[in-house]
Amino acid sequence: MEKLLLKNGRIIDGTGKRGFVGDVLIKDKTIMCVRDGAIQDADARIIDCSGLAVAPGFIDAHSHNDFYIFARDEENYIGPFIRQGITTFIGGNCGHGVAGFQKDSAYVEELTSGLFSVDCGEEGIPWRSWAEFHGAMERRGIMMNMATLAAHGAALGSLIGVDTPAPDGVPEEINEKVLELLEAGMDEGCVGVSLGLAYRPGNFTSMETIKEIAKAVAKRGKVLTVHRGVEGNVSSYYKCDTIPHNVRWLSDLFTALKDTGCRLHLSHLLFPGRETWKTYDDVMALMDHYRAEGMDITFDLYPYSLGQTEIALQIDAKLPREFERLDRDREFFLQKKQEFDEFHAKKGALMCDVILCHENGREELSPYRGMTLENIAKKRELSDFENVVDIYRKTEGRASVFMTYMYGPGQIEKEMVNDHGVYMTDAWYNPGCAQNPCAYGSMPRFLRIARETQNLTLEEAVAHMTGKTADLFGIRDRGYLREGYYADITVFRPETVADTACVENPEGENIGIEKVLINGTMIYDGKDLADIHPGMIIRGK
Repeated sequence: MEKLLLKNGRIIDGTGKRGFVGDVLIKDKTIMCVRDGAIQDADARIIDCSGLAVAPGFIDAHSHNDFYIFARDEENYIGPFIRQGITTFIGGNCGHGVAGFQKDSAYVEELTSGLFSVDCGEEGIPWRSWAEFHGAMERRGIMMNMATLAAHGAALGSLIGVDTPAPDGVPEEINEKVLELLEAGMDEGCVGVSLGLAYRPGNFTSMETIKEIAKAVAKRGKVLTVHRGVEGNVSSYYKCDTIPHNVRWLSDLFTALKDTGCRLHLSHLLFPGRETWKTYDDVMALMDHYRAEGMDITFDLYPYSLGQTEIALQIDAKLPREFERLDRDREFFLQKKQEFDEFHAKKGALMCDVILCHENGREELSPYRGMTLENIAKKRELSDFENVVDIYRKTEGRASVFMTYMYGPGQIEKEMVNDHGVYMTDAWYNPGCAQNPCAYGSMPRFLRIARETQNLTLEEAVAHMTGKTADLFGIRDRGYLREGYYADITVFRPETVADTACVENPEGENIGIEKVLINGTMIYDGKDLADIHPGMIIRGK
């Protein structure tokens, strides 16, 4: 492979330190030299980067593209992320995973055809373990780099399916088998474990079980990522209102894990709805308190006040097991409707708009795509409760929604400054459906916010999407511009880099992302995306 010499760029090395004008020399897949000043090499092809920033390739700290990196129309799925400068995904988040299943599981198809869907043809996926998945991807070739977390929900679901466990929780013998699958995943190269405590079937996982998982993660020096069981300040999880629900739940989590020695990472540190916006300072103070007690607590965030999730989060987690009873027991129906109405009585103060995004192929629901659940209910002449239950039933719980008002005014700008935070997208391409702007503009948006508000220097903002993320997940040879590191590099125009994606125009093109190199190969030149597969599977040490 030829040598490349990136000349006269503003070198931003991923540490957060002030940049300098210099050169970067690349040979094969690695960085040969980074210099403050000129590098001379007559054999290298020169790429003039005058007026441009040369940074490590951006790392998406929270991705679900492990489900899509092998899609037959992969450019639709992966292209938007490369065009925003991302070179590496951290997959397996929120307990959702494309591997790590019990070998003889009867539930793999339903685990890989829900909120995130795998398309490997009629025969289904040929792997079960993370080692088998990693090997299959290496043989096929991938466009971007991928590291994975061993997904608790996938492991548990492979044993019991996706339905919510019985009210008394998951049997201990099942939890023991799940732990074995998670430990195997980490030993096979996963960089940690992810929990999805708001999703089926992980939503009934006890704090004691979480603690045992945390011990196993700590033993291997890896990281435990947690999609919280309670993110908002209106919840049926706690009946007491003296302490905000999200603060109380986090306090319970931190108390349970304090002595495990586990590095804890909170997935998408959101504050959904006005009632939750008020808790921002309490949450930040709580994390600082436990850090002072010796805990290692980090978090990730995206830069749009909108997120995508499944319809199931709009109803009581126990209710799907009792849907049949709703039809035959009027008193029970009225009780559940009253609970739903009371829970959503603060709708104007809570989630505000919940928008149907994807209806899992149910044609009768497709005309309502892009509408709020409230307006869909009116259109269908149903109560809000009946509407949500009916959509859940018809789509088997797999319909997805956009939820707005996930941050309060100015909270993204404050949260992105925190030294313990890293940047991400938590987004994926929705074929034939409404799109999430996070999939198209997250990283340029962070850079634009930093430039316009001056809440961070450009170098500091880049560190939150490169070096800090690599350190968090134990990726030792990426995230920085250093000799011997892999040549994942994003070149952008610092004075103009910006997103144009928004809720109204989610696929808006980015401005100022000029070039993207993955493992020393140019995959995006600012205009065209090359149909190549220079990516690598990244295994945890």
